[in-house]
Amino acid sequence: MILKLNFSNKRTYNSKTTVKIPFLRIKSEVAIDPVCNMKVNTDNPPGGTATFQGNAYYFCGPGCRVAFEEDPQGYISGEKSIEM
Repeated sequence: MILKLNFSNKRTYNSKTTVKIPFLRIKSEVAIDPVCNMKVNTDNPPGGTATFQGNAYYFCGPGCRVAFEEDPQGYISGEKSIEM
């Protein structure tokens, strides 16, 4: 069965017609907060960023960034983490 849709008097579309609709937003990169393991948008991280040993780290909130800055090696190694 083919469903026919008539959106105007000029064109008829059937169910096999593909219509591409562009998205308004470009998909952004996501990083994992090394302190609480939450997903963070790298375009606009709510907690800011920190650099350690030449690598950038992204944070869900200022508290996670401050904790990371006090002991970055502990969070990178996995010895420390915060449950959210």
